[in-house]
Amino acid sequence: MKITYWSDFACPYCYIGNSRLKRAINDLNLDVEFDIRAFELDQNAPKDVKSTTVERFAIKYGLSIEDARKQVAQISGLGRDEGIDFKYESTLYTNTRDAHRLMKLAQDKYPENVEKLARLLLMLILLKTLSWQIRKCYLKSL
Repeated sequence: MKITYWSDFACPYCYIGNSRLKRAINDLNLDVEFDIRAFELDQNAPKDVKSTTVERFAIKYGLSIEDARKQVAQISGLGRDEGIDFKYESTLYTNTRDAHRLMKLAQDKYPENVEKLARLLLMLILLKTLSWQIRKCYLKSL
């Protein structure tokens, strides 16, 4: 079976859904090939971090800081329920285009490493509080 899905590395729901899907596939003992496609949630997101996730939620959804913090905490809780060590409140909001470009390169030249790279990018963007510039240096060191 082949599953094609579109995802952004900055999307916590994508990470949660991916985790749930893979667990179900494992539970059912299915042989599945994944075809990951790029979908940038915010093509205009800055490369340099301008705000925290809580501040971005407050502005984007017209919430108070406290309500935004609660919404972000709820998303983090969903991740933790899946065994993901989410630190979504401290995630640095940034453009993911370079991450998608890196994934495309891996798909074209190193297809055997695509799943590992996808997990690494999700981890770096959603679980680590690193700016994309630091992430690029980290990836170069691997």
